[in-house]
Amino acid sequence: MDHFENGRLALALREFLNAERLQPQDPRILCAVGGTYLRKGKLDESEQYVLRALEIYPEYHEARLLLSEVYIHGKRYEEAIAESRKLLDGPTFP
Repeated sequence: MDHFENGRLALALREFLNAERLQPQDPRILCAVGGTYLRKGKLDESEQYVLRALEIYPEYHEARLLLSEVYIHGKRYEEAIAESRKLLDGPTFP
């Protein structure tokens, strides 16, 4: 996460992809990859990883929020609203 937080996105992505190879079903890792791709402006790749995270753990709030952000950056506002509503309407949302 240090590379990500300090803007070294290429290094962060490499580390997250290595982690994914070791734990391909970890939604936190998939979300980290998706978030890094988003920061790099690669919306399609970001969406793919975030959707994979949500397939594994549908109640993963951080992933659903990140998916909303991906949709906003892609000017897919209706989809962003739908994902945000899922968060707000969910019984486990804080």
